[in-house]
Amino acid sequence: EKLKVPTFDGDHTKWLLFKAKFEDIVVNGAGYDDTPQGHILRSVVPKQAQERIEHVKQASEMMVILNDIFGDPATSVSLIVHKLLNLSLKEAPECDQVIELCDIVNRHCMILASLSTDAVKHVKYNTNLLSHLIGLLPGPYKDRWYDHVTSQTTVLDKWDIFTVWLQKMEKRANAQKLSRLGEPPT
Repeated sequence: EKLKVPTFDGDHTKWLLFKAKFEDIVVNGAGYDDTPQGHILRSVVPKQAQERIEHVKQASEMMVILNDIFGDPATSVSLIVHKLLNLSLKEAPECDQVIELCDIVNRHCMILASLSTDAVKHVKYNTNLLSHLIGLLPGPYKDRWYDHVTSQTTVLDKWDIFTVWLQKMEKRANAQKLSRLGEPPT
C-alpha cells in the first residue's frame, strides 16, 4: 500500500499541522530511517523550501531548518490577521454569508489555538479585526450582534463573546437555509 504523505504548500499557518501529520505518518508510522524520510520530506514541500534544505540529507535536520522558516508563531498570527482584515464574503443570501464567516473564523481560531496562547491573545485584543468581522455581518445579523453585546452585564472579552455568538448564528443560518431549500431541519 502506498504511503499517503501530506504535502506542504508553504503557508506558514499550516506548518504545524503539516509537521505533526508528517511526523505521525512518515517518522513514527512508516518506520523509515532519517535519510529516506529526508527524501520524502524534500518531495512534499514547495520549491522555495526545497532550495533551503537541498544540502541536507536527514529529515530531522531538514525539520529544524523548515521549522525556523515556517514555525514562527508571530508570522502565522500576522498572516492570519492580515487574511481576516482583508476578508470579504461572497455575494450570497444572508444566511450563507453568516455560515461562510463562521467557517472562516472557526478555521482560523483552530490554527491560532494550535500556535500558542499568546497568538490567541494577539487576535482577541485586535479591535480593528473584530470591527471588520462585525462589519461583514449582513444587516439583521449585525443588529442582533449589537443587541447581544449591549445586553451583556460585563464585556471583558468581546472576541470570545463574538465567536460564541457567531456559532449560535451559524445554527440559525443553517436552519434558515434548510427551510429556504424546503428541507426539514436536522
